[in-house]
Amino acid sequence: FENSLDEAILACQDFIKQNKNIEIILVGNEEKIRAIKFNSTNISIINAIDEIEQNDSITILRTKKDSSMFKAINLVKQKKADGVLSAGNSSIFAFLCYQNFGLITGVNKLGFIPYVPTFSGKGFNILDVGASINCDDYDLYIFAIIGNLFAKCRGIDNSRVSISNIGEEP
Repeated sequence: FENSLDEAILACQDFIKQNKNIEIILVGNEEKIRAIKFNSTNISIINAIDEIEQNDSITILRTKKDSSMFKAINLVKQKKADGVLSAGNSSIFAFLCYQNFGLITGVNKLGFIPYVPTFSGKGFNILDVGASINCDDYDLYIFAIIGNLFAKCRGIDNSRVSISNIGEEP
């Protein structure tokens, strides 16, 4: 995580203040988390000994089975949580999600879909953002469908989907 643990916990507290019906499960070094004084209403902690670093490779998962990322994803797999937010190593996070949940039938490649806030408050999403660099026309077509469906979930009925590439045509 690029920022301090304090900032992450304060962000959780701010989110809980505005979303009182949500429960947050912090998964990480419990001793470090508890050292930060915070209001624990709707926030629970699950201890994890190992940390996956930003420069770790997927092979590290053989030895870091008690990592916060591994445990958090398992909470969703066990239906003890509804989602995972990670500010950690994206490639390991994507691999663990793929390994535990697979892909939707007809989808060949994993894609990220970050939300980009705008001054208007409407915001927009970017789908893929480098998760898969070797996309063919079918992958782009599927990403466009996913982007459109995601926009509808955000209340945008007539979305516009734009396609960009990494500067190289097949």
